[in-house]
Amino acid sequence: MREWREHRDITNQQYGKEKEKRKLSEGPPVRSQEVDQGVMKYLEAHMNRKFKLAPSPTCACGQEDQTAEHILQRCPLLDEERKEVWPSPTPLQTKLYGSRQELEKTTTFITSAGLIV
Repeated sequence: MREWREHRDITNQQYGKEKEKRKLSEGPPVRSQEVDQGVMKYLEAHMNRKFKLAPSPTCACGQEDQTAEHILQRCPLLDEERKEVWPSPTPLQTKLYGSRQELEKTTTFITSAGLIV
């Protein structure tokens, strides 16, 4: 947990200026629902290696790759933040492609977890 927080703090320092420029009201970018999930996982892992966003695509929890699905649905390091935003189980599709209200919840989760998008 400590290693994950240290990595998050370093990442926040490196990209803090971009984060400040982006307004929360803009919300997260919306992706097409037709995007193949396998392609998304490949691209996320590729971006981690190419731009060294993380030492490896593996999440700090060590259970699996740090994908949007893992972070939003299963990462044990973010259980508290996830339960605070979504007290009951919520499908990934709703978190990523739902109504404006659902997307605002996703944005709140990302912000409270200290993640950089």
